Amino acid sequence: MHASVHHVKFLHPKGTQAADSNSHQVTHRSAIKSERVVLPDGTRPATVIVENGTIKTIAPHDYQGPCQDYGSLAILPGVIDPHVHFNEPGRTHWEGWETGTKAALAGGVTTVVDMPLNCIPSTNNLASLRLKQRSAGGKIFCDVGLWGGAVPGNAEDIPELVGAGALGLKCFLSDPGTAEFENLSAPHLQKAMEAIAQVNSVLLIHAEWPSALRGVDPTHDPETYEAWLSTRPVEAESEAVRQVVELSAQTGCRCHIVHISSPKVLKALEGTDLSCETCTHYLVFAAEEIGRQATNYKCAPPIRSREHQDGLWSALGDGRIQMITSDHSPCPPELKNSSFLESWGGIAGVQMLLTGVWTGASQRGYQLHDLARWLSEAPARLIGRAHELGSLAPGLTANMVVFDPEKECVCQTLYHRYQGSPYQGKAWKGEVVATYLRGECVYNNQSGHSAIPKGRLISNHP
Repeated sequence: MHASVHHVKFLHPKGTQAADSNSHQVTHRSAIKSERVVLPDGTRPATVIVENGTIKTIAPHDYQGPCQDYGSLAILPGVIDPHVHFNEPGRTHWEGWETGTKAALAGGVTTVVDMPLNCIPSTNNLASLRLKQRSAGGKIFCDVGLWGGAVPGNAEDIPELVGAGALGLKCFLSDPGTAEFENLSAPHLQKAMEAIAQVNSVLLIHAEWPSALRGVDPTHDPETYEAWLSTRPVEAESEAVRQVVELSAQTGCRCHIVHISSPKVLKALEGTDLSCETCTHYLVFAAEEIGRQATNYKCAPPIRSREHQDGLWSALGDGRIQMITSDHSPCPPELKNSSFLESWGGIAGVQMLLTGVWTGASQRGYQLHDLARWLSEAPARLIGRAHELGSLAPGLTANMVVFDPEKECVCQTLYHRYQGSPYQGKAWKGEVVATYLRGECVYNNQSGHSAIPKGRLISNHP
């Protein structure tokens, strides 16, 4: 969203260096301040002091040392998006590490976790995980973690995937739409859960039960959204979650339900310790507004009516849904034709995660600390990195985003490989001014990204 906005003047903070008299190592120190720093105990004026990429302390706002003063702009913990498809290797022409991670940083996202599909090969065994890790070398502008895939017949590969750094496993219960990744039947799901429980990892589930999906209604025009929506009823999600809850209790496997599209699905989660997420597009778009041939809105589960949307916001408010992700799933323009039944199902939106969520949240009376909870704190727990990410607190990694919550602008150009996202051409509230990775400014809305990619691969190892 960087082509049509008024830029806030940015000054690169000049960090100080001091030699450690004992080790003779150089210590790098810097500081940024604001009247609105979003901390675990509330939003207040403060100064964040960084030493060697880690938050050293939260000092008073009147700190007198060298410091970048952001005035009344908000400083939040860096956003963590644990649900993206960057498609490299194999389908780099769909997105790729460079364009995907640049888009993430421009949206205030400092850490992403990439799904085991739609890359080729899918990340279903040790060899494919190693290949994917190597493919990211020298290309990632934000930090990247990787999910492994749970597919029929690979339960024995799961310990190796987790041992090599996969943050967890991802599965589909219905056809994911690519030949390289198969969905799990109930028996295979149980085997995967048993293997995951043994290594104390987590299973992410695309929860739509195949037998509850509906065939195409020939009376519906395929160029209308109703033709797609009618094939993916809420009941398919609810039944899948019911099955997952039952097997999770039997196996002891920790489970997380991805992209919940309706509050009705949450009933099946009552009384369990399963976590879940929804996505920006379910919170800011509604079925009623999706026009003829507007297939850039197509995804699975589908965007539902405003009634469902309102219920999702309520569930975020009371904690029944813990986090929000982008489910960034782009494709080349030619795969989005005029037919909702034939077009690729996926929405490109990693760059709009923070701004999109804030637009809807601020309209409903939510505050900046809610953003930190949904977009940073809860995802950090999901990926097992809450001891180092997700909050602005001493001892944690200094990943931060400077955000103008009052700025209104129209989304024009995105850093994604392809344009055509449903977020484009619409007015939104909130603009990312700068993004910091380990205390270093790696993106600002005046001069763009750092010339050298500073991202790192993260794993489940301490």
